[in-house]
Amino acid sequence: MIDVKTWLYTQLSGDAGLQEALGSSGRILEQYPYEFKQLPILTYSEANDVATIFRDDKEAVADLTYDFDIWIRLSDTTPSTTPIAAALDTLMNSLLFTRGFSSDVPDPEQDIRHKHLQYTRRMTALDIL
Repeated sequence: MIDVKTWLYTQLSGDAGLQEALGSSGRILEQYPYEFKQLPILTYSEANDVATIFRDDKEAVADLTYDFDIWIRLSDTTPSTTPIAAALDTLMNSLLFTRGFSSDVPDPEQDIRHKHLQYTRRMTALDIL
């Protein structure tokens, strides 16, 4: 299995455009944010990792799918998920991922906005060196 999570987190946390869109209080998490006290939050998770090509009995190529969720509070300075989604899209495109899904998700918390995005890519272990 190609370890993409660590590499992806480094890319997300090191991207100036995404950090600017999240603001100084923004956080990037690898899981559902069980606490919504400090927003905005960008969560990500590996939705699928399918080994597609093997060389010398080792995985050489994988088809990956990553899910992202953006959580903001309407009372914060950014009343829309769009700036964070645009910065994420720019970064993921630069990493050769393709956005296959994007949707606003209704949330029972009236002052929280939630957007879900999904990106896919075929990747080799050499791509993350």
